[in-house]
Amino acid sequence: MESVLPGLPFVLIAGREGRYYMMGKKSFDTSLADGIKNTVKFGVSWGVGALAFLITDLGLISIPTAIITRVGIDKFEKQNEILDLIHKSGEDLQNTVNVFK
Repeated sequence: MESVLPGLPFVLIAGREGRYYMMGKKSFDTSLADGIKNTVKFGVSWGVGALAFLITDLGLISIPTAIITRVGIDKFEKQNEILDLIHKSGEDLQNTVNVFK
């Protein structure tokens, strides 16, 4: 049982993304990219939680550390998406202004 548990989240992520692909909700490329992105986010937050446990030897510290890491990664991604949208809108506005000059 101990040999199965470390890989279980990765299998669940792959299964979820495969289900989305099979149901036609996502293309293969999108499912693959989302699966890799979610696996990396999980792996990083899991690693940070394990590192916190090794340093402090307290499970009460490692669990919130892993959760905060995952939330921080998600916030960082959202902020980058917003910045990209702002830059694209600014470029579109600049192109529109140039058309009317």
